[in-house]
Amino acid sequence: MGSAGAIVSTVAVAWLIWVWLVALGGGLLLVLLLKSVLGFVRELLACRALWQSLRCYFPIQRWEVMRQASKCSLRAPVVECELTVMFCDWRGFSALAERETPLRLHERLMHVMSEITQTIENHGGTVDKYMGDCVMAFWGAPHVNLAHARDAVVAANAIVELIESQKLLDKFPDLLGLDITIGIHTGMVVVGDMGSTQRQSYTVVGDVVNVASRLQNQCANQGVRVLASACTAHRNPWTAWTPLGTVHLNGRQQTVDIYTPILKNQPEH
Repeated sequence: MGSAGAIVSTVAVAWLIWVWLVALGGGLLLVLLLKSVLGFVRELLACRALWQSLRCYFPIQRWEVMRQASKCSLRAPVVECELTVMFCDWRGFSALAERETPLRLHERLMHVMSEITQTIENHGGTVDKYMGDCVMAFWGAPHVNLAHARDAVVAANAIVELIESQKLLDKFPDLLGLDITIGIHTGMVVVGDMGSTQRQSYTVVGDVVNVASRLQNQCANQGVRVLASACTAHRNPWTAWTPLGTVHLNGRQQTVDIYTPILKNQPEH
């Protein structure tokens, strides 16, 4: 009996030890599993926060393409196509910068640029870059849009109306001294991720960009808010245009026929 009792006791102790080890191992496994899940969740939230931060550095249309990188290349190839390019600039911004503190100037710049950007994107445009108080945008890429010239002109009209409405806000009474000038040109460009081996951006290159920029600079001389080339105007026969003749633009040998759309808030010229 003594031997039998010892065997039973040994078996019982071994069983208890086994149960304890299994329980301990299961607990450790559960802890490791929980740590792995928590680590995964933290990484997921960190990645989501990073992508949300990066979103501000890309045009929304390009961003949507990048989000589908599993289905297509993350890098946008450089292609040649016809686009419409716009330059939108504030008149009077230098005078505003002279009398405002940098922080107050930043607040106003962020406010108006956000409104202009939203208007451009609402009309299918891609914001290329910000240059101080100037916005460069284009229509027709990355998504194909055969009505890019029309949408750019419609967006220009909407921006003019936007600036007029912003001047009436009590929150920014100093915007009353500002105006907007817009240059638009349509033609062949190359578009894609360009730059250097160290840094690239989704942008367009070509004479169309130079013409659009110089047309914007010509607005003050012509006494209009929006100035478009004949290439853009001829693609918008449903828009009422006023021909303003032919001009020589700085740095170019060829002349450009210029037009201005008849807008609700267009000043007399």
